Amino acid sequence: MPDKIVNHLRDLLCGGPRAPAYAPEGLLKERGLSVERLARAAGLSRTSIYFYIVNKKRPTPESLHRICAALQIPFDEGLSYCTPSKVGPPYRNDSA
Repeated sequence: MPDKIVNHLRDLLCGGPRAPAYAPEGLLKERGLSVERLARAAGLSRTSIYFYIVNKKRPTPESLHRICAALQIPFDEGLSYCTPSKVGPPYRNDSA
């Protein structure tokens, strides 16, 4: 079974093990924003932001630019949370 790909945008926005040190409970709480207000500020739908948070979808570079601009953070910082990392045991293909 292949590894599961996990993005950490949820940690950036809502807090978690990889949340930034300056916002351990996430940028939404630190900035006093709701998902709806972030979506409005970024010009995206609330559903899109929610899907990014729950790891159902990954933001496009344009969407991530909008989110970073709305949060007033550098694009590189947002990108570091959206770059997938593999978790779980390595995939072994013994049939080869």
